[in-house]
Amino acid sequence: MKNSRLAVAFAAAILALAASRTGATAEKPMPLMAPEASAPAACNAENKQAKKCMRWYELNEKASPDACKAARLSGEKCGRWYSVGAPAPKIKEEVIVLRGINFDTAKADIKPESVPILEKNVANLNKRPKTHITIEGHTDARGSDTYNQGLSERRANSVLNWFAAHGVDRDRMSAVGKGESMPVADNKTADGMYQNRRIEIHMQ
Repeated sequence: MKNSRLAVAFAAAILALAASRTGATAEKPMPLMAPEASAPAACNAENKQAKKCMRWYELNEKASPDACKAARLSGEKCGRWYSVGAPAPKIKEEVIVLRGINFDTAKADIKPESVPILEKNVANLNKRPKTHITIEGHTDARGSDTYNQGLSERRANSVLNWFAAHGVDRDRMSAVGKGESMPVADNKTADGMYQNRRIEIHMQ
């Protein structure tokens, strides 16, 4: 009798263990599968409501800004979105270098002589209202890397704020600083440094 009770208790324990394992397996989230992931605009509704999109999802641990390219197709602000289950579409990018946008040394204020150049570009930017605009700030090699990075960010933001104040939708724009990391000329000459101190507009 005692042995039969032990057997019943043992069998019940095995069944309970199996049930708990089955329940744990069932509670695991299913992997995201989304063949429509190649259409970023499919997430517009979720993005506007600040909800996580099941077609695109955000990986904060990924630092590559290139992941933003697909999201920009929909004109949404980029949060480093990655596609799920489908490759991101190829992006055509137009780059405009704003020659003549000069800043005083160590300053980020828009100078009066730069205004006509900015004004000429407002109409161009508004001709393509569905594109995302990235404003990049670049510096020459004078100063430390850390200082130049911050300076380039402040200058890019100054241009973004100017455009926003003169009719370009702020939600279409983002500003980034590249510091001295992407020179286009020799920093050992005055002319080279002048060319490296620049603002670029990237439209996608």
